[in-house]
Amino acid sequence: SLVRAGVPSLLAVVAKDAFGNVRKDATAGFFLDPAEGFGKRAPLVFSALAREVNKTTLADAYFTPVLITRSATYSLAVRAVTGVNAAGQAILALLGASPATLMVVPSRVGTAQCTASGSGIASVTAGKNVSVTIQTRDYFYNKATSGGEFFEAFLITTDPIVRSNRTVVDLNNGRYFVSYILTASGVYGLEMKRAGSAIPGSPFIFTLLGAATEPQKTIVTGAGINGGGVNVPAQF
Repeated sequence: SLVRAGVPSLLAVVAKDAFGNVRKDATAGFFLDPAEGFGKRAPLVFSALAREVNKTTLADAYFTPVLITRSATYSLAVRAVTGVNAAGQAILALLGASPATLMVVPSRVGTAQCTASGSGIASVTAGKNVSVTIQTRDYFYNKATSGGEFFEAFLITTDPIVRSNRTVVDLNNGRYFVSYILTASGVYGLEMKRAGSAIPGSPFIFTLLGAATEPQKTIVTGAGINGGGVNVPAQF
């Protein structure tokens, strides 16, 4: 089955006898096997009752609440109590339909969980095409895998102060892309918003560095280039 991260769900087991009759009593015992069900592949968050199915009958089924916040595909193993050994320990048997596959997908995107990275907010050189990528995440910091969010980006120059809109491209995989080329050195800011609210770190302040020296645009000035006297210092 498929559930969203952080959304409570129920794992249900219907108890039957050897002849396929549904048991109407509430004396059967079932356990969610943490070793096979959750393992070490990813950390999960469960409610206090997640490992043992409640021994109450509801529509002839046994239920356990499961709350998972990490998106992934999991294999859940359920075991039934078939008896007790000499040491008083329960004898468990894996159910015929177990393990079951549970797919947990990201929940709704949270603005406070979005991150931005890229050359466009780091060390920027004049004339270079730089970019910034926004990674959207849900409230549990799972990376979103689809698009559809509304982002805005504004480039701010400080001398003079000018605020210009930049195009944000939806990559339809949970990421959003902004690129630009700047030529005038100075201090800039990049403001990034989702649905009108700034993402963490916005506005991003960065300094535009000058490009490599261009001989054709280099200017030499000063009295020293017009000549001078012997043993007389000249400057240019």
